[in-house]
Amino acid sequence: MADIWRSGHDTGLERAVIGRRASETEVDLLLLLEEDAPAVERGSIMLPSATAPRRIGEPSSSEMLEAITGWIESEVKPKAQGRDRFMASVALNALGMLRRESEYQSIIHDKALSDDLLAGRMTLATPGLLARLKQQSLQKLRIDQPKYSALSKANEHWI
Repeated sequence: MADIWRSGHDTGLERAVIGRRASETEVDLLLLLEEDAPAVERGSIMLPSATAPRRIGEPSSSEMLEAITGWIESEVKPKAQGRDRFMASVALNALGMLRRESEYQSIIHDKALSDDLLAGRMTLATPGLLARLKQQSLQKLRIDQPKYSALSKANEHWI
């Protein structure tokens, strides 16, 4: 979806937001694959906590996103109808992702890891790999879709 948006074939906001939903599939797959990993590789993980937005001086990026979100929720969306109302919801979703991303300050795009997995140089038996994948996928999911149902299940199993 992200590549379709980047290519210009579909430049709509909805396509870009859908491109951020890969984290849902990642967590779903890891929940299924974990039972195939060696027992020594299964276990709990730790995740960093969110950083509270700075609330002094000029408004932080998180505060600006909060202000835009509030405006769309209170002024734009209630007056919108049909597709515009739906797109206001999509925009609110996107703004939430950006706000959470600025608060967690963790952007995970690990091309080298992806290449190693695709080439078979790393497997579920690789020491520490499963924990690393769980951490990265949960971090992305809590930023992208914190209400996704599998997130609570993954948190129960892994945190």
